[in-house]
Amino acid sequence: MWSFNIFKNEKLKFVLNAGGALVLDEHFELMLDENVTGNEKRFILSASDPRFSKIQAVTISPLSGAKYTINGEEEEKITHLEDEDKFDVSAVTYQVRFSSKKAKTGFWLKTQKVKDASHVDLNGWMDPGKGFMYFCPEDQGAFSSPVVYFFDMDHTIIKPKSGGKFPENASDWIWWHKIVPERLHRLRTTGARIIFISNQKSMETDVTLKDEFQEKIRQIQDKLGFEFEVCVASGSGMFRKPSPGIFHFLKEYMKLDPKSCLMVGDAAGRPACKISGKKKDFSASDRNFAVNCGLDFRTPEEFFNSQVSKYKEADLKIKPNAARALKDNSIKFNKSSDLIHDILKRKKSLIIFTGYPGCGKSTFAKTLTRSFPEVAILCRDEIGSTQKCIKLCKEALHIGKSVVVDATNPDIASRQKYLEIAHELDLDSIISLFFDVEIDLAMHNCRYRAITGGAVIKDMILYSHRKKFEAPSRSEGFTDTISIPFEPKFESNFETQLYYSHLP
Repeated sequence: MWSFNIFKNEKLKFVLNAGGALVLDEHFELMLDENVTGNEKRFILSASDPRFSKIQAVTISPLSGAKYTINGEEEEKITHLEDEDKFDVSAVTYQVRFSSKKAKTGFWLKTQKVKDASHVDLNGWMDPGKGFMYFCPEDQGAFSSPVVYFFDMDHTIIKPKSGGKFPENASDWIWWHKIVPERLHRLRTTGARIIFISNQKSMETDVTLKDEFQEKIRQIQDKLGFEFEVCVASGSGMFRKPSPGIFHFLKEYMKLDPKSCLMVGDAAGRPACKISGKKKDFSASDRNFAVNCGLDFRTPEEFFNSQVSKYKEADLKIKPNAARALKDNSIKFNKSSDLIHDILKRKKSLIIFTGYPGCGKSTFAKTLTRSFPEVAILCRDEIGSTQKCIKLCKEALHIGKSVVVDATNPDIASRQKYLEIAHELDLDSIISLFFDVEIDLAMHNCRYRAITGGAVIKDMILYSHRKKFEAPSRSEGFTDTISIPFEPKFESNFETQLYYSHLP
C-alpha cells in the first residue's frame, strides 16, 4: 500500500493513503463537507493508486482561482508531485515524502469522511465525489486492458422481471436479452474492462435505497461469476449522464483513452416506430454522454443483436447544445464592459440590468464590485424582494452613490420604479444594460450552474421572462441603452469541457 506524508515546514501535516484525497482551503487547512460550497478558493490533494497508476505521486489541483508556487513560479494548473518535491502555499513550504507503510489516518474524497481509520479499503463501494458511487473490483487484472466497454444498466443489461418500467425491488430483474451474459463473458475473456454506468437520481431523496441497488449489483455479479466496475450517478450534479463527470474521473485517475472505449445504452434519442410499435426513447442521455466524452456509441440492439441502425442522425431527437453555437464575443463584450466602466468613473449613474437568469448579470456585477467598491450593487436575489431593492436604490442615490440594479427586469413596468427615482433626482446618467442572450443559451447556462453547485432555475421561469419581455429603450426614460453579449470564462479544462457538453 502506498502512502504519502505531507510536511509543513518539516513538521508532519497530512497523511494520504493510495487513492485518497483531501479538500483544503486556500491556506491549506482541511475543509469538511459542510464548509464546501463550490465557489471558494481551495485545493484537492489526491494520491495515486498502484492499481491504476505506475507512478507514485500526489496530485495538487487548485480550484476557483487558488494558487501555489513551485520552483519559484506561481501556478494555477494541476501538477503531479513526486517524492521529496516541495511547493509553497500562502508563503508556507510543504514537501511530499513517499512511505510504503499504511497511513494512520485515511481519507477517500471529500464526500466520504473517514477519520481515525487505520485503513481505507480500495475494494468494494466508494464515494469519490458528491452524487457519485463507484464499485472497484478486487481482481486487479480487471484494469490491465486499455479497451473499455461502458454499459448503461437498465434496459441495456437488465430489465424489470415484473414487466414494468421501473423495478419493484433488488430481485426484480432479468437479462435484457438472453445473449447478454454470453457477450459479457466473451468480453471478459478478451481482458477488456467492463464498466456499468447508471443514473440513479432517486437515491438523492432516498426513494431508491443504496443498499438495495448494491444488492442488485451483487446478484448480477453472482450470476455472471465475476466482478465488474460500477459507476452510479446518485444525484443531479456533474456526474449524471450525459454530463461527462464520471468519465473525467476515470480518465484522470485511471488513464482511460476515449479512442479505445465504447458506450452502449438505450437512451439514444430514437423516435417512435409505427411499424414495429416501438416507443420513442425517453431521452438521448446515453448517446449524448458518448458525444460529450468522445466515445463510440451503440444501442443494445446494435451491440448485442448486431442489428444495423435504421436511424439517420437527422432522425434522432437530440437538441443541439446552444453553447456550441457561441461565437467569439470577446471584442463586443470588452467594448460594452469598458463603456460601463467609463460611465461609472465619470459620473453618478443608475444602471439597470435586463436579461434572463443565466445570462451573466451577477458575474458582471461582481466585476463592477471589484472595480468600484463604492458603487451600490443591488442584487435582487440576495436582497430578497423588488420592494427592498427599490428602497435601497432610492437611499443610495440620495446620498450620492451610483447604483447598479442586478435583476431580470423583463418589462417596462419592472424598470419604471427605478426610473422614477432617477428622474426625481434629475440624474443625467440612466443606463439600460441589456444582456443579449437567447433563451436556449440561458437554459443551458442555468443547467451548467445547477450541476456545478449553483441554484436550480426551472425552465418555466425563463419561459415566463420571455413572455413578459419588452426590450429596453430610451423612450422609457433611459439616457442610453447598451447591450452586452455572453462571454463564458472557465478556471479549468474540465469546466470548459463540461460547459460545451450536452447537459441533463
